[in-house]
Amino acid sequence: KEAKETKPDELPLFGKEFVNSLQFLKMASVYIGNYETYLSRISEMLAHDASYEKAIRKAKDKVLHDKRFDNIIMIHPLSFYLITPIQRIPRYELLIRDMLRDVGKDFPDLEQLKKAYIQAKESAKGVNVLKMQLEENDKMSMVREMIKGKLRMGVSVTRKFVCCGGVYVIENMNTPPNKMVFLFLFNDVLLETIPTKIDGRPVEFVNVESYKKAFESLSTKTDIKSFDGCEFELLREFPFTFGNCVFKPINETNEVKHVFSALLREYKVIRNVEKDFPILVKYATSSDEEKEVWKCVINDQIRYNNDIRINKENIEKSKEGMVESELSRQESIRQRTQSLALPGGVEKAELNHSTTSASFKILPKTQKAFSIQNVSQVPGTLITSGNVISAIIKNLKEFGEQKEKKSDDQLFAEIDNKTMSEKDCEHYKRVVKEMTESEKVHVRGLEILKDVYLTPITKSSIADSVAFAKSIIVQVDTIIGVHKKFLNMMENAETTANSGELPLLGANFTKNIQFLKMAATYISKYSVYLTGLTDIMNKEKDVVKMQNKAKQDYLKGHEGAKVEMISFYLITPIQRIPRYELLIRDMLRDVGKDFPDLEQLKKAYLDAKESGKGVNQTRMHIEENEKMSIIQRAILNFPNFENLSSRKFICGGPVYIIANMIEKPTQLCYIFLFNDMLVQTKVVKMNGKSVKEGTEDALMKELSEITDVEGLNKITFEYINAFYIQGSSKLMPQNDTLQVSNVVMFMAFQKMKKDGDETNPFIMIKYSTMTEDEKEAWKSVLNDQILSMKEKEEKMKKVQEKVENTVEIISSAPTEKKTHTKSFDKSCVKYIAHEVGNLVQSSGPIVSVVRNLQDEYDHPEFDDEKFFREIETKEMNEEDVKHLGSVIRDMRTNENAHMLSLVTLKEVYFNSIVKHVNKDYLNVINEVMSQIDVMTSTHQKFLYMFEKAKILFEKGEFPLMGDDFYKNLQFLKMEMAYVTNYNNYLKMMGELEKDTSVVKQWNKAKESYSQTMKEESHPYEYYMIRPIVQASKYEAYLKVLLSDSGNNSEDSVDLKRAYIEAKHISRNVNSMKALAEEGTKFLTVREAIIGDFSNDMTGARKFLCSGPLFIVEKVMEPPKKWMYFFLFNDRLVETIPELYEGKPVKDMLDAFSKLRVIKQVDELKSWKFRITKEFVFNLDVELVNVQQEETVCKHQIVIKSSQIPYRFSSSTLLECDVWISLIFDQLEKIRKNEKAKLKRRNAVNLESERKIFKETLGSFDLANPPPLPKKPRALDSK
Repeated sequence: KEAKETKPDELPLFGKEFVNSLQFLKMASVYIGNYETYLSRISEMLAHDASYEKAIRKAKDKVLHDKRFDNIIMIHPLSFYLITPIQRIPRYELLIRDMLRDVGKDFPDLEQLKKAYIQAKESAKGVNVLKMQLEENDKMSMVREMIKGKLRMGVSVTRKFVCCGGVYVIENMNTPPNKMVFLFLFNDVLLETIPTKIDGRPVEFVNVESYKKAFESLSTKTDIKSFDGCEFELLREFPFTFGNCVFKPINETNEVKHVFSALLREYKVIRNVEKDFPILVKYATSSDEEKEVWKCVINDQIRYNNDIRINKENIEKSKEGMVESELSRQESIRQRTQSLALPGGVEKAELNHSTTSASFKILPKTQKAFSIQNVSQVPGTLITSGNVISAIIKNLKEFGEQKEKKSDDQLFAEIDNKTMSEKDCEHYKRVVKEMTESEKVHVRGLEILKDVYLTPITKSSIADSVAFAKSIIVQVDTIIGVHKKFLNMMENAETTANSGELPLLGANFTKNIQFLKMAATYISKYSVYLTGLTDIMNKEKDVVKMQNKAKQDYLKGHEGAKVEMISFYLITPIQRIPRYELLIRDMLRDVGKDFPDLEQLKKAYLDAKESGKGVNQTRMHIEENEKMSIIQRAILNFPNFENLSSRKFICGGPVYIIANMIEKPTQLCYIFLFNDMLVQTKVVKMNGKSVKEGTEDALMKELSEITDVEGLNKITFEYINAFYIQGSSKLMPQNDTLQVSNVVMFMAFQKMKKDGDETNPFIMIKYSTMTEDEKEAWKSVLNDQILSMKEKEEKMKKVQEKVENTVEIISSAPTEKKTHTKSFDKSCVKYIAHEVGNLVQSSGPIVSVVRNLQDEYDHPEFDDEKFFREIETKEMNEEDVKHLGSVIRDMRTNENAHMLSLVTLKEVYFNSIVKHVNKDYLNVINEVMSQIDVMTSTHQKFLYMFEKAKILFEKGEFPLMGDDFYKNLQFLKMEMAYVTNYNNYLKMMGELEKDTSVVKQWNKAKESYSQTMKEESHPYEYYMIRPIVQASKYEAYLKVLLSDSGNNSEDSVDLKRAYIEAKHISRNVNSMKALAEEGTKFLTVREAIIGDFSNDMTGARKFLCSGPLFIVEKVMEPPKKWMYFFLFNDRLVETIPELYEGKPVKDMLDAFSKLRVIKQVDELKSWKFRITKEFVFNLDVELVNVQQEETVCKHQIVIKSSQIPYRFSSSTLLECDVWISLIFDQLEKIRKNEKAKLKRRNAVNLESERKIFKETLGSFDLANPPPLPKKPRALDSK
């Protein structure tokens, strides 16, 4: 397109388009990674079913006779086309390189073309790495099949083929050599073989001519694939893994030329003992160049194995230096991996291998002293792609270097020391233009997501799908608004750049980046959105049809546009935010110390970097949760371990369990490492098929090829055991042996550490990994977790010592003797209500109650007094006044929309059906319409107030709304009748929805509404909830108005009064709605429970929460039995599930898994529970403190009733905290009520005593007291 549009006398500018298009090549990585699988599986399909070939032939004929494909003369085999995506990507590097050779410094597109070349080169590197990996696997398989004979070293999964070729064996330096052997060099062994078959024809050893022709034929083969049909017999093997392998100098003679000699190790059996012995081997080649190459590649493998062996010896000698040595080895492996990842040819002589930054030095042929011609800096990286010796000779030419990315400090230092050149200014402007174009594309993509994919779902017949899509649209609208701010900023900057000036974007970037935080909700729910939308599109065909129509309409209205899959657009908000960091960094590279906006641009860059980190952390958190879910689903019989909420998955992989160091390990297992434990599992199913014995090696390879956690979805594991990691755990040194390699040994514990428990037995665990790299990685991650646990234990120890010292000081101080009680420690309660007995505002299953309490705990109540003090200490400025205007406009718009929703609710859903319902329904509908009229009248007053304020503000006058707001809020109280009956009205609408005649009238009214209002109507639930939602909005509006005011505002006092009133109304509305909902929930719960309550004297019973709890019988054993509990304000009811969907419950484990995840009370309608026990709350019932860490059974809740303790256990610590908090709240309320009763009773008794005392004193005159009684006379004798 660019070439066609370019004028004849101009050059096409491809750079920018190349840069944009090359990004999409990453999407081919999955295809490239699975190429080998695709090829083999399709080949199997074609071989298995002849109908495929028939269909392919038919398709070929159709294409060849189609006029659209006139340029196609013939169709190649399938393999020709399957490989083309892999071959094409590196081609772009060569094409752009050819273009760069033709351009010069005067070419306007030079910088973009350079950037495109670098990107194309990076893309080619990734492809070549995958391509090489596939080819290396093929080569290794071919070579191993050709060599007949059992290796005494055994099969090693880390073995890599290097090269092969024919040489003469030297037996005497004075006679010409006549015995030839064929060498196969691997990275750990050199094999000496003789050919037995060449191209399918057997070789006759006794016939000298036949033997000679065989080697002549082998010398003509240029790649390993040409060896197909050849077989070789193994003669000797020389391993490099034991060290002591060195080259020995040797002089040529007149009879023997091009000779080299080496002292190697050979396996021999002497007196039934298998051992390696030193042996001096001498070989001669056909040319001096070939001799030098053999010396180079053999020496490289010797050095590589020596390096591994020396590292292992160093680890054994110094335990203190173990970590440092491990890190050194990791760095060596990292460099080697980078080197292996560089591009290299396989069959073509012109492709060069890049390995390390070392250079080759070819020695003169006349030099007789022993030397190594080609030496790489990192051993083992000289050959990056194994091949025959002839190809190796051609490919040892070039090495590449990799530049490290500059740090921010280095970048800033460079900027502070340079000034901008004219070239920098031009590039800066080009970056701004590129940034603008990419932002336009991003905004356009978001609009496609909304208009093509989401909006059609809102027309679905399923209410849940509509609500789900609308919730996403709200988030997408917010994100579009944010990025339109960026686009507006960038378009202004581009206009400035076009006028010849440098745009200053720093301050605006810093300001707009803050709005990116508004995308946090979308990012956190991305996985939910993707899964939900995929389900909707899979289940609802009508939605897909509407989406296809919307797609066609969009393409008609946007010529040349392209619509991708929905997943492409859903991910873009997450991908875009980190992109700003790269764009601003590009701008910073062009500026200097003379740039006026330098400091602001630096600040914008750091802010963008921080935003990108936040996105990545949120995404990572989502992914970690998904990974934990995948792992728990994949493992059968996975125990319910404690500390689940704080557990984090680190890594997983296949290993062999080492029984001893003499025999080769065969028991394969798959281990999962967490931050505090290691779980050992067994693979029982792979791709839905049971794993058979004897397939461990193939299974090990297949498991090792899994590239991400999602690959575990096709595998089923069976739990074996678990080992715990503590600070005292250790990584232990262990040498490899002949049969056991890549050993990882560490000390772990069989149970979790307990305070004061000295009997925790440790265990030594030994695993063998597939590769050296895997071993080093496992050691690194294990060591990391051990150090982390050690640090945690040290911190806990310091805290404990501090507490003990404090207790000791307090106990030693002189104090009064106190009587200690055994009452429940209130400090153990995590959640405490402001008012006793009101901890739960919204009852439900334990999962939802936990979430609600946690939200309240994380977001405490807003402090109004502090807010008012802040207003009194600030002055209203111009920015506040400007913002006030936008708030007034928002309030007016919102009020207008609310008025419209009230009219819609009345006319569409109520007035339209008055003639089609019975008398009972008609009375309720008339009542609702009457209340809607009242609400409409009320909100007309609000709308008039906002209209008046808007007019005043536009005239430049300051609107005083506080007093009018307060007066109008009084009318809102008239809506309480609607709020109280909201649930009843909603239930009535649900019943009417079942009547087809009513639905018909609704649809008719909706069509009329759509034609009149030019917009789609919503379901009735949307309009019915609006009055309740609207009543709560005024509090938020007044809060914003107060935030914009100050001590210089005349309206601040009235606004405060209105804000307090609005907050009071909002609470009343929410409380009344919640009260109605709680009544419905109680009825649902009571219907689910079979049987009557004992001592049922409470008329105002309230349901709080429900959930499964384990019954603890022995504290030193994990509980097994569980029951389902219902908590009310006066009792805790223990029940057993009896029916589910009308059928008896037989599988209690399945029942537990279903009840465990229930989130709404309505889900309990499918269940029936029978009462087994009740715990009625009174003064004799109390909670008991539990030392959770002293028992095997965790998360305990202990209730003592009539001095008898009852123990329960919850699944998580969070649930345990909630159960304890709720029970404590109810017990405290009972105690408070009892105290209040006692106080009233005492008050009544005191009043009675005062009355009696007054009456007694009333007949007694203190001024004239009665005479004292006379002294009694003595009794006479009678």
